[in-house]
Amino acid sequence: MNQVLEDISRFIFLEDALREADVLFIPGNSSPEPMEQAVRLWKEGYAPLLCPSGRFSITRGQFEGPARKQALYPGPYATEWAFMADIGARLGVPPERILREDQATYTMQNAVFSRQVLDQAGVQVRRGLLCCKNYHARRAYMYYQYAFPEAEFTVCPVEVDGVSRENWFQTEDGIQKVMGELARCGQQFPDLIPGFAGEAQ
Repeated sequence: MNQVLEDISRFIFLEDALREADVLFIPGNSSPEPMEQAVRLWKEGYAPLLCPSGRFSITRGQFEGPARKQALYPGPYATEWAFMADIGARLGVPPERILREDQATYTMQNAVFSRQVLDQAGVQVRRGLLCCKNYHARRAYMYYQYAFPEAEFTVCPVEVDGVSRENWFQTEDGIQKVMGELARCGQQFPDLIPGFAGEAQ
């Protein structure tokens, strides 16, 4: 792979070795795979709680339903959280293990509002496990690390939309998704850099 493409891939497609955590975090989205992944990890004992987050995309103004597997998850769902909570319930997660954050409309709110929910519940997060779309991994990680500066995050992404670290540059859709994430990282994070820099001192 060309070195430029490899550098972009390494930055965007963040992925860590699995380790146990206090909470499984799932940023809002319409794809079932991140929540399904989180449930698998919950069943394997990686964390006792799940914290899906999301109302709907701020650009759409409503939750339009699952992007895939509509027959498995027919809804209707008012929010991304309701969609993900239903996935958890259908796959055997007790409702008390699924925390509720159903107001966020973009990724920073997913992270910050999840922090508020956990603080209100009295849950201290020393380690978090982040389940998200693979090409959303870097931006999601940066926001959740910003919201939980004292915690260590493990990123466990899942492939969606046929876009992977190995093939994203081969299709127009993959290029748009990955370069869109790269652009949003540059656009959205300048104001947060002083906070990250302060932690490093």
